[in-house]
Amino acid sequence: MKFLILTLSIFLLQKSTASNLSFNSLVICADSNCKICYGIGEDQCTRCNSNTFLKNGKCIPDCDSGSDIYITDSYDRTCKKTRYPYDFFCPAGTYNMLNGKSSSADCLKCPDGFYCPGIGNKDAPSSCKAGYFCVQGADVGAVAELNDDASAPAPYSYTQPCEEGYYCPAGSPVATQCPAGQYCVGNRREAPNGPCKAGYICNAGSKTPTPGLNAAGSDSNGYRCPKGYYCEEGATKEKACPVGTYLNRRGGESLSDCVKCPAGKYCDQSGADKPKDDCAPGYYCPAGSTTSKPAAYRCPIGHECPGANAAPIPCEPSKYQDKVGQTSCIYCDPGFYCYDGTKITDCPAGSYCPGGNQIFHCPPGKYKDTTGGDSDGACKTCLAGLVCELAGTVSPSIPLSLIHISEPTRPLYISYAVFCLKKKKKKK
Repeated sequence: MKFLILTLSIFLLQKSTASNLSFNSLVICADSNCKICYGIGEDQCTRCNSNTFLKNGKCIPDCDSGSDIYITDSYDRTCKKTRYPYDFFCPAGTYNMLNGKSSSADCLKCPDGFYCPGIGNKDAPSSCKAGYFCVQGADVGAVAELNDDASAPAPYSYTQPCEEGYYCPAGSPVATQCPAGQYCVGNRREAPNGPCKAGYICNAGSKTPTPGLNAAGSDSNGYRCPKGYYCEEGATKEKACPVGTYLNRRGGESLSDCVKCPAGKYCDQSGADKPKDDCAPGYYCPAGSTTSKPAAYRCPIGHECPGANAAPIPCEPSKYQDKVGQTSCIYCDPGFYCYDGTKITDCPAGSYCPGGNQIFHCPPGKYKDTTGGDSDGACKTCLAGLVCELAGTVSPSIPLSLIHISEPTRPLYISYAVFCLKKKKKKK
């Protein structure tokens, strides 16, 4: 009887052990990094039986008939109505939004400009974070632990921070170079800092708003506005100072910085850093002149323009100029005089002119009844019986004691004077 009971006990124990082994004895996995149950021993691993699955480190009986395995976080599984008995995680940097897929090839790589964090992504990819760019297969949207001057190390090589000179708005597949006329200082820029400063031109990728501060006036970031030009804020190309102006320094910021060509000179080209030359002889050039011979500014009569004239020069009192566009005035010859600088005039009767603007009257006792004459030798002595009492006498006159003036006989009319010589009475 005792033998029968012992035999029965051994049989039941064997049956119980066999039953438990079919579930891998529900042992805890020895390797905590295992993604599939390894639970027979610490130094050997065996996959859970097909009718079990891993949950909390143990092989658990499979889902009921008609259900399937659904993967959740930390590799745990719950039973949901699906069609396949096994699910495998899509790897980090990939995603699958559809049920019923059976191959790792169905896991789609995260597209450029997006990232797919972690494993088993079933949601739509997320946009890459601002300040970074993500290439295909990225699994993080930003790498916050990087230094400003560092590139992303593995495993983040698909996500990189924007470097200085570039910017990356959210969802960037590549870093965008800072456009010409703007600048980007520092890493991880979401947008350019702003426009280049007036007086400077920023190349694409500029890292400063004021490039070209060296002696050469230029560097890889851009350049200072050159002489003869001005550069407005954010400009991508300098503008030339117009004709009639110039600028002899770098860094012009606006049209108002261009200087008018000084009077007496001309500026006939745009973008000049100095006046071209002096105004031509025979002309005068007011400030801002664009030619050496401005048609509206020919030297007028009564003036001279020897060259580099800001304004015409009036003829000296002893000179004249009766033509336009002349470089000098003409000295008045003897026998003539000049009173307004525009013409030469014959010396008048009763006077003599030694030259220039000098005019002298013939002295009393002399007369001169012709024009011209350059000295008092041109004056004649008064004739006998006549008088030349005043200086500048043109013709001798009869002494008043010999003149009788008859009154007009007609009261309503003025008659001319009749000059009559009184006859001397004859001696008896």
